[in-house]
Amino acid sequence: KGLRIAPTIPKDWEQFEIQKEFRSKKLHIIVNNPEHLETGFKKMIVNGKEYQENYILEEEDLLEVFRLVNNYLDPGGVFIFDMNTPYRFKNVYGNNAYILENEGSLCAWQNQYNEKSGLCHFYLSIFEENSDGTYTRSDEVQTEKCYSRKQIEGALLECGFEIIHVNGDFSENPANENNEKWCFTVRCKK
Repeated sequence: KGLRIAPTIPKDWEQFEIQKEFRSKKLHIIVNNPEHLETGFKKMIVNGKEYQENYILEEEDLLEVFRLVNNYLDPGGVFIFDMNTPYRFKNVYGNNAYILENEGSLCAWQNQYNEKSGLCHFYLSIFEENSDGTYTRSDEVQTEKCYSRKQIEGALLECGFEIIHVNGDFSENPANENNEKWCFTVRCKK
């Protein structure tokens, strides 16, 4: 009941544009692909607001996203999303380091979590094997914000949603403070 923009395109496409009508609104979508990616994005601009990541770091942005989702849902429409929990930020991410290895690639992952600000910085170094056996290294930093369940529920209610249920860890069990993920199912009340 909503619109998701997540293009998967051939690497050789530099750019494309589409015009789409969605719920009586005209959308003009431009996808620039200077790095020849097949999926993902470096930045996204929605109504003039630029997002570098798909993480929402400010409460005012969280409210804006929930308002936009509510605006585009039909009355009674359902919105389902998941989020990392405070438990995961403190006990899994924390200030820990990980090495993830796959055939032909390795990711060195260091976390820096500030409980006071709720921000967790992820420092990633990715090594991908080339056809000649050498490796190419790329580095990136991601930042994610830890929100409490109370903050999320308050923002949802403020933006006109009814909370149907919150489940924990992709199960049918009710969410609790020891879950690593919460999955919210909410309904548009308008």
